Amino acid sequence: MIIKSIKKTIRLWCIVAGILTASHFARAADTDSSYSTERPFGVPRSRFNILEPGRTPITEMPTRAVSRHAFIPPRTRRQGFVPRISVMEEYNDNILFDSKTVLKDFVTIISPGFNFLNTSDRGNFELDYSLESAIYPSHSELNDAFEAHNILSSGSFRFSKKTSLSFYENFFSFKDSSRQIIPGLAARSRVNENYFNLGLTHILSPKTKVHANYKQDLNQYDDEDAITSLIHEGSLALSNQFTHQDKASIKYRYRLLNFESRTNTDSDVDSDGNTLSTTPITSNVGQDGMIHLISINNIHEFSESLIATTEVGAAQTTEPHNATDIIGRASIQASTKDTSAELSYERDITTTGGFGTLMKVDTVSANVGASLINKLYGSLSLDFLRLKQVSGEGIDVKILEPTASLEYKISKHFQVRFSYKYLYQEINIDKSTTDSNRVNLGFDASF
Repeated sequence: MIIKSIKKTIRLWCIVAGILTASHFARAADTDSSYSTERPFGVPRSRFNILEPGRTPITEMPTRAVSRHAFIPPRTRRQGFVPRISVMEEYNDNILFDSKTVLKDFVTIISPGFNFLNTSDRGNFELDYSLESAIYPSHSELNDAFEAHNILSSGSFRFSKKTSLSFYENFFSFKDSSRQIIPGLAARSRVNENYFNLGLTHILSPKTKVHANYKQDLNQYDDEDAITSLIHEGSLALSNQFTHQDKASIKYRYRLLNFESRTNTDSDVDSDGNTLSTTPITSNVGQDGMIHLISINNIHEFSESLIATTEVGAAQTTEPHNATDIIGRASIQASTKDTSAELSYERDITTTGGFGTLMKVDTVSANVGASLINKLYGSLSLDFLRLKQVSGEGIDVKILEPTASLEYKISKHFQVRFSYKYLYQEINIDKSTTDSNRVNLGFDASF
């Protein structure tokens, strides 16, 4: 009897242990399963955007603006106020990005900053700031305690279940000639860039939304050979979820491009060369542009891990000339639990780089990100841009930038980054070709 009782007790404990173990592994599987979190439509399910949405991205966004700042340390996003510091050592074999004056150096970049994040049921607000100091051991004349500033504020507010407002404000001020593509600019002249975006979304029905948006892009240069530009853009879009797999939208945009005006003087002189009078003459150094853009967009989900996006439309330029160009974008995104990849092509009519004229911008981007082993992430990316003046046989610039990156998270507050970037640039204006190799090792700490 005693033996039977012991056997029954052991059997009972085994059953209970089995149930508890199975329950534990089920919870663990749910916690680590990419299918345990709701996935936004049009976003492939993977570790990078579902399981670890707060993880620092190991690469910057694909190249969209030629004058994109070179360093920009990663942000640490947690609820509340989070101070941080980044220290990076970089070797650059062409720090001025000049085809004639080639300078090499090991650059130390020290970047303190902070992030403030507040979220609630009605919305969120984020404020982020970075200051960058650069030390050039072999070229101390380039040292700058205020190499760059970067301030970002963004947020959203839900007025009701159907109406929400969002905004985005990002300001850069930096000295970095490696992103300037106009020949003859003064080395390391300061550049100021400001990007503002304000959007309003209203839900008409469970499947239909209307979007109104205003954005403003400012690119300002200390060097007088570069032309400051200001872009205003307003847009209105209507989107609809037609099926479980397809979401489509139609969008109209109005884009106004203004370039700076400079005031010179025209002097009247007598026969002895004495100035009799001066007349101020204001001239617009660029060709102001006015563009109407209309496009149709479709997102098709083949599965939760394979998504295709297509957009096609037309850009009607009314100033400074009358012309119609095809614009659009096509991309394919694929993912597994630990890997995410994207291949995209985009064409737009805008201005960039301080040229003071309308440019046709073609961009091809490919990138792959993967969780290699525990807490070690890697990525490969390739960006190719071609910027061509819309009217006449003018400016033609080609840029190629492959990048490889590794990131290791030592803990929640510490990580190490390593990356290699190659930048190649070809300009038809002076028939120049320039390239640079950059290898950097960085350490990030948040508190």
